[in-house]
Amino acid sequence: MQLVQEYIPPSRESRNAAAVERLQQELLASLRMAGVNGWRGISLELQGGTVTLHGAVGSYYYKQLTQSIILRHPGVVQLRNEITVQEDHSEMKEVGT
Repeated sequence: MQLVQEYIPPSRESRNAAAVERLQQELLASLRMAGVNGWRGISLELQGGTVTLHGAVGSYYYKQLTQSIILRHPGVVQLRNEITVQEDHSEMKEVGT
């Protein structure tokens, strides 16, 4: 008697979860490849083709740059940018001192 293992294809949910995970990793890799250190605190949430960005960056420039990098990806249909800007004023000096 020979045992035969039946192939059970992955469910649609598990395929979708894998696709979402793959897209998330691709998007985060795109940010890393841009070479800006300010993205360490950025996270993203995916639902369908909608990406929601969370976290904080040091300037509005980085907020917009993050958005443009994510929107270039073909898997992204819509973007919600909830990134906040927390400018570092520690190096600023008062006028007249």
